[in-house]
Amino acid sequence: MIIDIDHNGNEIRLFIRTKNKLEVLKDKYYFYFYVIPDGNEELVKKKLAGKVKEIQELRMNVDGTEKNVLKVIVNNPSDTSRVRDIVKDEFDTREYDFSPAERYMIDKGIIPMQTYKIEKSESGLRFNEVDDITKIHGISFDIETYNPKGMPNPKEDPIVMVSYASKKDKGVLTWKKIDLGFVNYLKNEDACLSELENIVQDYDLVYTYNGDNFDVPYIKERRGHLDIGVNRTNVQLRKSKQGHFAEIPGRPHVDVFRCVSFLEGIGAIRILRYTLEDVYKAVLGKEKIDIDTRNLWKTWDSEEKDQMKELATYSLQDAVATYELGEYLLPLFVELSRLTGKTLYHSVRISSSHVVESVLIREAHKRKDLVPKKPKENEVMRRIRHSIKGAYVKEPSSGLHENIAVLDFRSLYPSIIIAHNVDPFTIDKEGKCKSYFESPNGYKFCKDREGLIPSVLKKLVKMRSKVKKEMKECKKDSLKYKILNARQQSLKIAANATYGYLNFARARWYSKECAEAITAWGRYYVKRLIDEAEKEGFEVIYADTDSAFIKLGNKKKKDVVGFLERFNNRLPEYMELELEGFYVRGIFVTRKMGKGAAKKRYALLSENGEMKITGLEFVRTDWSELAKELQKEVLRLVLEGKVEEAEKRVRETIEKIRNGEIPIEKYTIYTQLRQNIAQYEAIGPHVRAAKRMMEAGHAVFPGILIGYIVTKGAGNIGDRSYPYYPVNLLGNRKPDPEYYINNQVLPAVGKILAEIGIRKEDLKFGGKQSQLGSWF
Repeated sequence: MIIDIDHNGNEIRLFIRTKNKLEVLKDKYYFYFYVIPDGNEELVKKKLAGKVKEIQELRMNVDGTEKNVLKVIVNNPSDTSRVRDIVKDEFDTREYDFSPAERYMIDKGIIPMQTYKIEKSESGLRFNEVDDITKIHGISFDIETYNPKGMPNPKEDPIVMVSYASKKDKGVLTWKKIDLGFVNYLKNEDACLSELENIVQDYDLVYTYNGDNFDVPYIKERRGHLDIGVNRTNVQLRKSKQGHFAEIPGRPHVDVFRCVSFLEGIGAIRILRYTLEDVYKAVLGKEKIDIDTRNLWKTWDSEEKDQMKELATYSLQDAVATYELGEYLLPLFVELSRLTGKTLYHSVRISSSHVVESVLIREAHKRKDLVPKKPKENEVMRRIRHSIKGAYVKEPSSGLHENIAVLDFRSLYPSIIIAHNVDPFTIDKEGKCKSYFESPNGYKFCKDREGLIPSVLKKLVKMRSKVKKEMKECKKDSLKYKILNARQQSLKIAANATYGYLNFARARWYSKECAEAITAWGRYYVKRLIDEAEKEGFEVIYADTDSAFIKLGNKKKKDVVGFLERFNNRLPEYMELELEGFYVRGIFVTRKMGKGAAKKRYALLSENGEMKITGLEFVRTDWSELAKELQKEVLRLVLEGKVEEAEKRVRETIEKIRNGEIPIEKYTIYTQLRQNIAQYEAIGPHVRAAKRMMEAGHAVFPGILIGYIVTKGAGNIGDRSYPYYPVNLLGNRKPDPEYYINNQVLPAVGKILAEIGIRKEDLKFGGKQSQLGSWF
């Protein structure tokens, strides 16, 4: 199995896992790029004579038209920029910005995390795919640091414990004696880190939790190196807007924090906080002991036996939780690696747009399509300024509704792209196509040639359908089922991200026309759904993007099923309307301004008592636990018809806030720092809290979760925001009760209760309770 690949000049290095060990294979390879000569082939050859290894003439598709192109093979990858400079001002050049390792895999038709029979020959390595699951073995590690100032400083504060965990082994390395069987006592910090390097050599990949930004940079700062790559190669740190990326040559580094962030970003999971404890519980349903690590240094200095044992146990559980999360999430990112052709290291750090682009690049190579260039910054800015008209929204009818069916189009935008051959290079700009699809806003897409993007989407959809059929034949607890499930998830991610990619300003295949045509067709089909549903006597209370909420009234469930069948019979191939579910009751929240309810802000109660909450504060990360927990409780009570109890619960909470009876951690508002502090123009409360951490000497970096509390006192909210997590700089300051009542509790529950006639003023100050009998 190919688990990693890189290059050194013209030498490609493949890191492979055989049945017995991790090995390195080398192959000779010459990098190349393309020049579009526009009839001046000889001039290009003359300019590059003696400066390149070889120039080949080819016929390829350039932006939808077949043309002559020159394949320029360079003597060394490092020559590419210098050689391209000679011709780039006169001629269009393409595919010069690929990495040699990526180009090698595309040319050889191989992918990472796939098993091959590899043969050596005079012409280089030859690969034959093998249908076999090669087992790879991972290990996690985690560090605990001395932290008298809360957040440790690697220039001053030592690493006091290193924990590790794998399927076959786990333990804690430390330089103070602790009477526990899993603790290994060594003479000093450096000996602990050396032993970690020895242990890691037996494994194929490494798991960390936020190791990119904390554990790995911290060790390197303390020691000057971290030799855990294949053949004891030093870890490479790269800086980006997202902080550090820590790459381990030949041994993929899977930062589980990056995995969770990716899944949360695409809406696959919902995590309210990104702490290891919270993610472990949210994803795996498991709990680990939690200690106040801000006082870790006191425990270390005191050497109190029971506290030291608790600290070592906590450290070990960090490594175990990271390992178990990594093993659970690994199959999906392995499949993303196989789908995109990116190494596992890169697939963990990839965006959904780059998933799509990587798939398109590989398919373009098969079709002999030249890949478009990345846009320059001025072009990116121009694209950003040109917004497009979005989805159709039928304003929801606010208040409570009963007996609801939710219908939605299966993968609406991908199915529109396939059904109407939507692609940047099928657009009939010159009116030459005899047969075409015309979008509701007037764009024409030729039928005579299938576009790259619809062809790729069609393959993804067919592959996913095939995989899901295979899953039905497997036991759910089998390894094959887990792999197939991860595969269908990766295919779904790529398909669903395609529309967003077409409208992504930095995309190679960006197309404003395509994006506008897709949303225009989306609006057309949703409006058609509403019209036909109302003609059959259903009341459509809300519609948005790809779904419609209808009240059954006097109709039965079978009437909804019959309507679905009739509607689908009139849709184009690849498009389908599905029944998402039936709900006994739902509530839609009124907009802040104007009439009607706010879109995407509702809660539904299913027939089996489960709640579906969309757009409300409960599902957002930047609200306090106090507000979110109360909102969820109020929603359930209202949807279950217990309105008086809901109102009572709010009044009691407000009273407890004023009396100081709420635990202080419930006031904490968590917001992730997305970029470096210096890059923020608007200084929000979490940024102000982060600055206070920095001023107190604590490390702050992109990706860190800032938990802050708004306190009593003078000034605006930012002036009164102090960090509580990961360090507590509150001092003697107390939460501001009126802020939390007016800006957290009442906004979270006030609009819900307003739908049934309960005013914020009555909740806040007391007063006559509402008349509720008319509702139930």
